[in-house]
Amino acid sequence: MFTGLVEGRTDVLALETHDSMARLTLKRPDIAISDADIGMSYAVDGTCLTLVKYDADQMKFDLITSTLDKTRLGTLSVGDVVNWEQSAKIGDRNGGHDLSGHVDCTAKVAAVDPAGESRQITFDLPPALMRYVFAQGFIAVNGASLTVASLDKSAATFSVWIIPETATATNIGLLAPGDTVNIEFDRKTQVVVDSIAHAVTQYLSGASPRDMSQLIQDLNLDPAEKV
Repeated sequence: MFTGLVEGRTDVLALETHDSMARLTLKRPDIAISDADIGMSYAVDGTCLTLVKYDADQMKFDLITSTLDKTRLGTLSVGDVVNWEQSAKIGDRNGGHDLSGHVDCTAKVAAVDPAGESRQITFDLPPALMRYVFAQGFIAVNGASLTVASLDKSAATFSVWIIPETATATNIGLLAPGDTVNIEFDRKTQVVVDSIAHAVTQYLSGASPRDMSQLIQDLNLDPAEKV
């Protein structure tokens, strides 16, 4: 699991494809040697990857077909900048939101609008996935935990505001119109939306729907999260 609090940025040194897989080599971020080990998980632009090889200068990760298909990692080039985060430890403070590192889709940057030292970034999203996006809700962009500032479901776009610290600490500050980013939706939001849609479908099809209170209990939601 991850928190969406990007710990740093690093450079792509190589992306080598072989058969249906690829090996991604990154410049070693500035972390202690004791903090890295073979088999550990890292979020690279929000994608949970397993460390397969490393030394004092480099970290290597294997990318399988589903990773190449669902994320932007397969399009990376030498010199590109990616976000990274070490996996969270149980009991750590979480100033972002819970992330699985399982990217749901990619999105395109539609516009970048500066406003003083901050900026508003608007993204185009596949229309069918806009049901998971809500104003003031969580969303992860390239592994960075962000808040949805506004959305237009008819246009299939949403916007976030980026403060100077986020622009400096992550690659979000480097985005320009046309760029591709990785997106992970808030898992609790997905579960609620899909479960309600399933219940409504049952009702409309004539089947007996579960009582909403029972549905909430099944989802193990807090009272403040009830819909």
